Amino acid sequence: MRGTEPPGAMRPLLSVIESAYSFGVGLRNRAYDTGTFKPVHVRPKIISVGNLTVGGSGKTPFVELVVRKLAPRKAGILSRGYGGGSGEPVHVVSDGSSLSAPPPVSADEPYMLARRLKGVPVVCAPQREKGAAFMSDKFDLDAIVLDDGFQRRSIHRDLDILLVDACVPFASARLIPLGMLREPVAGSKRADIIVITNAQNAGKDSILSLKKEIQSAAGADKPIVTAGGRNTGFFDLHGAKLPAPDGPVFFFCGIANPERFEESLKAEGVTIEGKVVFPDHHQYSDDDISKVFSEAGKSKPGMVVTTEKDAVRLLNLKLPVGDLTLAYAGYETFIVDGEDLLDLAIDRVFGS
Repeated sequence: MRGTEPPGAMRPLLSVIESAYSFGVGLRNRAYDTGTFKPVHVRPKIISVGNLTVGGSGKTPFVELVVRKLAPRKAGILSRGYGGGSGEPVHVVSDGSSLSAPPPVSADEPYMLARRLKGVPVVCAPQREKGAAFMSDKFDLDAIVLDDGFQRRSIHRDLDILLVDACVPFASARLIPLGMLREPVAGSKRADIIVITNAQNAGKDSILSLKKEIQSAAGADKPIVTAGGRNTGFFDLHGAKLPAPDGPVFFFCGIANPERFEESLKAEGVTIEGKVVFPDHHQYSDDDISKVFSEAGKSKPGMVVTTEKDAVRLLNLKLPVGDLTLAYAGYETFIVDGEDLLDLAIDRVFGS
Protein backbone atom coordinates (compact mmCIF):
# COMPACT_ATOMS: atom_id res chain seq x y z
CA MET A 1 0.00 0.00 0.00
CA ARG A 2 2.89 2.37 0.68
CA GLY A 3 4.42 1.51 -2.70
CA THR A 4 7.63 0.13 -1.22
CA GLU A 5 7.19 -3.36 -2.68
CA PRO A 6 5.22 -4.86 -5.60
CA PRO A 7 1.93 -6.67 -4.86
CA GLY A 8 3.02 -9.68 -6.91
CA ALA A 9 0.39 -12.29 -7.68
CA MET A 10 -2.21 -10.29 -5.72
CA ARG A 11 -2.16 -7.37 -8.19
CA PRO A 12 -5.08 -8.54 -10.43
CA LEU A 13 -7.40 -9.09 -7.46
CA LEU A 14 -6.36 -5.88 -5.74
CA SER A 15 -6.81 -3.95 -8.98
CA VAL A 16 -10.38 -5.22 -9.34
CA ILE A 17 -11.20 -4.23 -5.74
CA GLU A 18 -9.50 -0.85 -6.27
CA SER A 19 -11.63 -0.21 -9.37
CA ALA A 20 -14.83 -1.07 -7.50
CA TYR A 21 -13.80 1.13 -4.57
CA SER A 22 -12.89 4.00 -6.93
CA PHE A 23 -16.27 3.74 -8.67
CA GLY A 24 -18.10 3.91 -5.33
CA VAL A 25 -16.07 6.89 -4.10
CA GLY A 26 -16.58 8.73 -7.38
CA LEU A 27 -20.32 8.07 -7.36
CA ARG A 28 -20.66 9.36 -3.80
CA ASN A 29 -18.59 12.49 -4.47
CA ARG A 30 -20.59 13.29 -7.60
CA ALA A 31 -23.79 12.96 -5.59
CA TYR A 32 -22.57 15.66 -3.20
CA ASP A 33 -21.07 17.80 -5.98
CA THR A 34 -24.37 17.85 -7.90
CA GLY A 35 -26.54 18.37 -4.82
CA THR A 36 -28.19 14.93 -4.98
CA PHE A 37 -26.84 14.33 -1.47
CA LYS A 38 -27.13 17.35 0.79
CA PRO A 39 -24.89 17.88 3.84
CA VAL A 40 -26.35 18.64 7.25
CA HIS A 41 -25.92 22.20 8.55
CA VAL A 42 -25.49 22.95 12.26
CA ARG A 43 -25.25 26.22 14.18
CA PRO A 44 -21.52 26.18 15.13
CA LYS A 45 -18.96 26.68 12.38
CA ILE A 46 -17.42 23.41 11.19
CA ILE A 47 -13.66 23.23 10.61
CA SER A 48 -12.60 19.90 9.15
CA VAL A 49 -9.10 18.43 9.47
CA GLY A 50 -8.47 15.38 7.29
CA ASN A 51 -6.31 13.73 4.68
CA LEU A 52 -6.42 11.66 1.50
CA THR A 53 -4.59 8.60 2.78
CA VAL A 54 -5.06 5.89 5.38
CA GLY A 55 -2.64 5.86 8.28
CA GLY A 56 -1.18 8.65 10.35
CA SER A 57 -0.45 12.06 8.85
CA GLY A 58 -0.46 14.09 12.06
CA LYS A 59 -4.21 14.77 12.25
CA THR A 60 -4.53 14.52 16.03
CA PRO A 61 -1.79 17.04 16.97
CA PHE A 62 -2.99 19.34 14.19
CA VAL A 63 -6.54 19.24 15.56
CA GLU A 64 -5.06 20.39 18.87
CA LEU A 65 -3.21 23.21 17.12
CA VAL A 66 -6.42 24.40 15.42
CA VAL A 67 -8.40 24.33 18.68
CA ARG A 68 -5.72 26.40 20.39
CA LYS A 69 -5.77 28.89 17.50
CA LEU A 70 -9.54 29.25 17.87
CA ALA A 71 -9.22 30.64 21.41
CA PRO A 72 -10.86 32.66 22.89
CA ARG A 73 -13.70 31.36 20.73
CA LYS A 74 -15.42 28.31 22.21
CA ALA A 75 -14.52 25.16 20.30
CA GLY A 76 -15.31 21.46 20.58
CA ILE A 77 -13.91 18.36 18.87
CA LEU A 78 -15.94 15.73 17.03
CA SER A 79 -14.29 12.41 16.18
CA ARG A 80 -15.43 9.07 14.83
CA GLY A 81 -13.86 7.47 17.91
CA TYR A 82 -12.11 4.56 16.22
CA GLY A 83 -11.25 1.84 18.73
CA GLY A 84 -13.58 3.10 21.44
CA GLY A 85 -15.78 0.57 23.21
CA SER A 86 -18.61 2.63 24.72
CA GLY A 87 -21.17 1.22 22.28
CA GLU A 88 -23.07 4.52 22.35
CA PRO A 89 -24.13 6.29 19.14
CA VAL A 90 -22.80 9.51 20.70
CA HIS A 91 -20.12 9.21 23.39
CA VAL A 92 -19.05 12.27 25.38
CA VAL A 93 -15.35 11.84 26.14
CA SER A 94 -15.29 15.23 27.85
CA ASP A 95 -18.01 17.78 28.52
CA GLY A 96 -15.35 20.42 29.08
CA SER A 97 -15.18 19.90 32.82
CA SER A 98 -14.97 16.14 33.43
CA LEU A 99 -13.57 13.14 31.56
CA SER A 100 -15.32 9.90 30.70
CA ALA A 101 -13.65 6.53 31.35
CA PRO A 102 -10.26 6.07 29.64
CA PRO A 103 -9.63 3.50 26.90
CA PRO A 104 -10.90 0.95 26.05
CA VAL A 105 -14.23 2.72 26.81
CA SER A 106 -13.18 5.99 25.20
CA ALA A 107 -11.13 5.99 22.00
CA ASP A 108 -7.45 6.73 22.57
CA GLU A 109 -6.90 9.81 20.40
CA PRO A 110 -10.04 11.71 21.52
CA TYR A 111 -9.25 10.87 25.16
CA MET A 112 -5.70 12.14 24.70
CA LEU A 113 -7.01 15.39 23.20
CA ALA A 114 -9.50 15.78 26.05
CA ARG A 115 -6.71 15.42 28.62
CA ARG A 116 -4.58 18.02 26.87
CA LEU A 117 -7.31 20.55 26.10
CA LYS A 118 -8.95 21.48 29.38
CA GLY A 119 -12.40 23.00 29.01
CA VAL A 120 -12.90 21.70 25.46
CA PRO A 121 -15.82 19.30 24.83
CA VAL A 122 -14.77 16.14 22.96
CA VAL A 123 -17.42 13.87 21.45
CA CYS A 124 -17.23 10.63 19.43
CA ALA A 125 -19.91 9.55 16.98
CA PRO A 126 -19.56 7.08 14.08
CA GLN A 127 -22.33 9.05 12.35
CA ARG A 128 -20.77 12.50 12.45
CA GLU A 129 -23.94 14.38 11.55
CA LYS A 130 -25.60 13.01 14.71
CA GLY A 131 -22.57 13.99 16.75
CA ALA A 132 -22.55 17.50 15.28
CA ALA A 133 -26.28 17.97 16.00
CA PHE A 134 -25.75 16.72 19.58
CA MET A 135 -22.85 19.11 20.17
CA SER A 136 -24.79 22.01 18.68
CA ASP A 137 -27.67 21.39 21.11
CA LYS A 138 -25.63 20.39 24.17
CA PHE A 139 -22.79 22.93 24.20
CA ASP A 140 -22.55 26.66 23.59
CA LEU A 141 -19.91 26.46 20.86
CA ASP A 142 -18.64 28.84 18.23
CA ALA A 143 -16.94 26.05 16.27
CA ILE A 144 -16.64 22.28 16.01
CA VAL A 145 -13.34 20.86 14.79
CA LEU A 146 -14.10 17.71 12.82
CA ASP A 147 -11.27 15.21 13.30
CA ASP A 148 -10.57 13.14 10.15
CA GLY A 149 -13.39 14.82 8.29
CA PHE A 150 -12.27 15.30 4.68
CA GLN A 151 -14.30 12.35 3.33
CA ARG A 152 -17.22 12.93 5.78
CA ARG A 153 -19.19 15.09 3.41
CA SER A 154 -22.48 14.46 5.22
CA ILE A 155 -21.71 17.57 7.31
CA HIS A 156 -21.39 21.03 5.79
CA ARG A 157 -18.03 22.53 6.64
CA ASP A 158 -16.97 26.16 6.71
CA LEU A 159 -13.27 25.38 6.38
CA ASP A 160 -11.72 22.24 4.88
CA ILE A 161 -8.09 21.69 5.95
CA LEU A 162 -6.32 18.88 4.10
CA LEU A 163 -3.12 17.39 5.55
CA VAL A 164 -0.45 15.84 3.33
CA ASP A 165 2.40 13.90 4.91
CA ALA A 166 5.76 15.18 3.62
CA CYS A 167 7.32 11.72 3.84
CA VAL A 168 4.50 9.58 2.40
CA PRO A 169 2.31 12.08 0.54
CA PHE A 170 0.40 9.79 -1.80
CA ALA A 171 2.54 6.61 -1.60
CA SER A 172 1.96 4.64 -4.81
CA ALA A 173 -0.82 7.05 -5.88
CA ARG A 174 -3.20 4.09 -5.95
CA LEU A 175 -6.46 3.70 -4.07
CA ILE A 176 -7.31 1.21 -1.32
CA PRO A 177 -6.42 -1.69 -1.23
CA LEU A 178 -3.68 -1.41 -3.85
CA GLY A 179 -2.48 1.87 -2.38
CA MET A 180 -3.09 4.20 0.57
CA LEU A 181 -5.44 6.72 -1.04
CA ARG A 182 -9.01 6.97 0.24
CA GLU A 183 -9.92 8.91 -2.90
CA PRO A 184 -8.06 10.21 -5.98
CA VAL A 185 -5.55 13.02 -5.50
CA ALA A 186 -7.89 15.27 -7.52
CA GLY A 187 -10.10 15.33 -4.42
CA SER A 188 -7.61 17.86 -2.99
CA LYS A 189 -9.41 20.52 -5.08
CA ARG A 190 -12.16 20.52 -2.41
CA ALA A 191 -9.73 21.68 0.27
CA ASP A 192 -9.71 25.34 1.26
CA ILE A 193 -6.14 25.11 2.49
CA ILE A 194 -3.51 22.34 2.41
CA VAL A 195 -0.97 21.66 5.14
CA ILE A 196 2.21 19.65 4.52
CA THR A 197 2.94 17.87 7.81
CA ASN A 198 6.06 16.19 9.22
CA ALA A 199 8.26 18.64 7.33
CA GLN A 200 11.05 18.06 9.86
CA ASN A 201 11.61 14.65 8.25
CA ALA A 202 11.91 15.93 4.67
CA GLY A 203 14.48 18.13 2.95
CA LYS A 204 13.77 21.52 1.40
CA ASP A 205 13.96 20.13 -2.13
CA SER A 206 11.41 17.44 -1.26
CA ILE A 207 9.04 20.05 0.19
CA LEU A 208 9.34 22.25 -2.91
CA SER A 209 8.72 19.28 -5.18
CA LEU A 210 5.68 18.24 -3.13
CA LYS A 211 4.25 21.77 -3.26
CA LYS A 212 4.42 21.67 -7.07
CA GLU A 213 2.74 18.26 -7.10
CA ILE A 214 -0.03 19.51 -4.82
CA GLN A 215 -0.60 22.66 -6.88
CA SER A 216 -0.77 20.56 -10.03
CA ALA A 217 -3.57 18.47 -8.51
CA ALA A 218 -5.39 21.02 -6.35
CA GLY A 219 -4.84 24.27 -8.26
CA ALA A 220 -1.97 26.72 -8.58
CA ASP A 221 -3.65 29.24 -6.26
CA LYS A 222 -4.33 26.78 -3.44
CA PRO A 223 -2.86 28.08 -0.13
CA ILE A 224 -0.19 25.71 1.21
CA VAL A 225 1.14 25.72 4.78
CA THR A 226 4.12 23.73 6.06
CA ALA A 227 4.08 22.18 9.54
CA GLY A 228 6.56 20.16 11.57
CA GLY A 229 6.53 18.18 14.78
CA ARG A 230 8.75 17.99 17.83
CA ASN A 231 9.04 16.15 21.13
CA THR A 232 8.14 18.19 24.20
CA GLY A 233 9.80 16.07 26.87
CA PHE A 234 9.03 12.98 28.91
CA PHE A 235 6.05 12.50 31.23
CA ASP A 236 4.56 9.89 33.54
CA LEU A 237 1.19 8.35 32.64
CA HIS A 238 -0.69 11.15 34.39
CA GLY A 239 1.17 13.96 32.62
CA ALA A 240 3.75 14.96 35.23
CA LYS A 241 7.05 16.08 33.69
CA LEU A 242 9.99 13.72 34.16
CA PRO A 243 13.74 14.28 33.67
CA ALA A 244 15.04 13.24 30.26
CA PRO A 245 16.57 9.75 30.20
CA ASP A 246 20.25 9.76 31.08
CA GLY A 247 20.93 6.55 29.20
CA PRO A 248 19.52 4.18 26.55
CA VAL A 249 15.76 3.60 26.43
CA PHE A 250 13.49 0.71 25.49
CA PHE A 251 10.35 1.74 23.63
CA PHE A 252 7.04 0.18 22.70
CA CYS A 253 4.03 1.48 20.80
CA GLY A 254 0.90 0.59 18.88
CA ILE A 255 0.60 3.36 16.30
CA ALA A 256 0.33 3.62 12.51
CA ASN A 257 3.97 4.65 12.00
CA PRO A 258 6.29 3.28 14.72
CA GLU A 259 9.34 4.10 12.59
CA ARG A 260 8.55 7.80 12.88
CA PHE A 261 8.31 7.54 16.66
CA GLU A 262 11.69 5.85 16.78
CA GLU A 263 13.18 8.55 14.53
CA SER A 264 11.78 11.30 16.78
CA LEU A 265 13.49 9.76 19.81
CA LYS A 266 16.79 9.44 17.97
CA ALA A 267 16.50 13.07 16.85
CA GLU A 268 16.55 14.00 20.55
CA GLY A 269 19.83 12.14 20.96
CA VAL A 270 18.18 9.16 22.66
CA THR A 271 19.83 5.76 22.19
CA ILE A 272 17.40 2.90 21.52
CA GLU A 273 18.24 -0.29 23.39
CA GLY A 274 15.29 -2.33 22.12
CA LYS A 275 11.61 -2.18 21.17
CA VAL A 276 8.30 -4.03 20.96
CA VAL A 277 5.77 -2.92 18.31
CA PHE A 278 2.04 -3.64 18.46
CA PRO A 279 -0.69 -2.97 15.85
CA ASP A 280 -2.22 0.50 15.60
CA HIS A 281 -4.84 1.22 18.32
CA HIS A 282 -3.86 -2.02 20.12
CA GLN A 283 -5.77 -2.49 23.37
CA TYR A 284 -3.11 -3.52 25.85
CA SER A 285 -3.52 -6.30 28.39
CA ASP A 286 -1.59 -6.89 31.60
CA ASP A 287 0.25 -9.69 29.79
CA ASP A 288 1.33 -7.32 27.02
CA ILE A 289 2.92 -4.93 29.48
CA SER A 290 4.55 -7.78 31.39
CA LYS A 291 6.07 -8.88 28.09
CA VAL A 292 7.35 -5.36 27.39
CA PHE A 293 8.96 -5.03 30.81
CA SER A 294 10.40 -8.54 30.58
CA GLU A 295 12.05 -7.70 27.25
CA ALA A 296 13.21 -4.33 28.54
CA GLY A 297 14.69 -5.88 31.66
CA LYS A 298 17.12 -7.92 29.56
CA SER A 299 18.93 -4.79 28.44
CA LYS A 300 18.41 -2.75 31.63
CA PRO A 301 17.61 0.60 29.95
CA GLY A 302 17.29 3.87 31.83
CA MET A 303 13.63 4.26 30.84
CA VAL A 304 10.78 2.46 29.09
CA VAL A 305 9.17 4.94 26.67
CA THR A 306 5.93 4.97 24.70
CA THR A 307 3.74 7.54 22.94
CA GLU A 308 1.05 9.61 24.62
CA LYS A 309 -1.57 7.86 22.49
CA ASP A 310 -0.36 4.53 23.90
CA ALA A 311 -0.07 5.92 27.42
CA VAL A 312 -3.80 6.64 27.75
CA ARG A 313 -4.45 2.97 26.89
CA LEU A 314 -2.43 1.92 29.95
CA LEU A 315 -4.36 3.85 32.60
CA ASN A 316 -6.58 0.93 33.64
CA LEU A 317 -3.82 -1.69 33.64
CA LYS A 318 -1.74 -3.18 36.43
CA LEU A 319 1.76 -1.92 35.74
CA PRO A 320 4.90 -3.72 36.92
CA VAL A 321 6.63 -2.30 39.95
CA GLY A 322 10.40 -2.22 39.73
CA ASP A 323 13.45 -0.20 38.84
CA LEU A 324 12.33 0.69 35.31
CA THR A 325 10.65 4.07 34.80
CA LEU A 326 7.70 4.14 32.41
CA ALA A 327 7.20 7.40 30.50
CA TYR A 328 5.61 8.76 27.37
CA ALA A 329 7.26 11.18 24.97
CA GLY A 330 5.19 14.32 24.47
CA TYR A 331 4.71 15.63 20.94
CA GLU A 332 3.36 18.80 19.35
CA THR A 333 2.83 20.24 15.88
CA PHE A 334 4.08 23.71 14.95
CA ILE A 335 3.84 25.83 11.82
CA VAL A 336 7.06 26.15 9.85
CA ASP A 337 5.84 28.36 7.03
CA GLY A 338 2.55 30.00 6.07
CA GLU A 339 1.05 30.56 9.51
CA ASP A 340 -0.50 33.81 8.27
CA LEU A 341 -2.40 31.81 5.61
CA LEU A 342 -3.85 29.47 8.23
CA ASP A 343 -4.79 32.34 10.56
CA LEU A 344 -6.47 34.18 7.69
CA ALA A 345 -8.43 31.08 6.68
CA ILE A 346 -9.69 30.61 10.25
CA ASP A 347 -10.59 34.31 10.64
CA ARG A 348 -12.59 34.22 7.41
CA VAL A 349 -14.79 31.48 8.87
CA PHE A 350 -16.03 34.00 11.41
CA GLY A 351 -16.17 36.93 9.00
CA SER A 352 -13.21 38.74 10.48
